[in-house]
Amino acid sequence: MIQAHRIADDATSPTIDGRLDDAAWQAASSARGARQLAPQRGEPATEDTKFYIVYDRNNLYVGFRCYDSEPENVI
Repeated sequence: MIQAHRIADDATSPTIDGRLDDAAWQAASSARGARQLAPQRGEPATEDTKFYIVYDRNNLYVGFRCYDSEPENVI
């Protein structure tokens, strides 16, 4: 299932530095509620993910904040 989301109209371009802490990202539209592909397709994700969407005159920007209950196991 794909959900529609309204994107905030913000002419400010975010800084592309791997962080989501500048003014453009803070004003961005955001959502949670991702669904998993495996092991149980379509079920709520076992780990939380938040995504942010913002655009300017020329670009669409998407940022993700992915949480993990066992970050020490991430390769």
